[in-house]
Amino acid sequence: MKWLVLTAIALVFLVTAISIPVIRNNKRSDLRVEQLRSNAELAMENSHLAHALLGENLRTVGSASINLHEQGDSGTAQLNLPVSGTRNKGLLNVEANESGGVWKIENLDIRVDGNSAWSSLLRPAP
Repeated sequence: MKWLVLTAIALVFLVTAISIPVIRNNKRSDLRVEQLRSNAELAMENSHLAHALLGENLRTVGSASINLHEQGDSGTAQLNLPVSGTRNKGLLNVEANESGGVWKIENLDIRVDGNSAWSSLLRPAP
């Protein structure tokens, strides 16, 4: 009986010791993605092209599709964010690199629902 109690205590300790770093890492990843998402939303809100395509009151709606690769305080990410304005709905594609804990958006493209063409919000329109 004594061995059973000691084994149970050791098992609880081991599971706790393994779980805490995983939980911390998940929270850190969530914060990193939220920071990038906020940066992308701000860039979209400041884009004349996004306003021309979607209208006013630009916002993200629904859940994002996220592909995140991390290594220390660096990483890469791709987000697909459903977006909406007063005229249209669409999808915002964000590709970014992180270095030293700072995200740099490399590509920020928008596609209006019903249209297959992507338009860059970072490059001037042709």
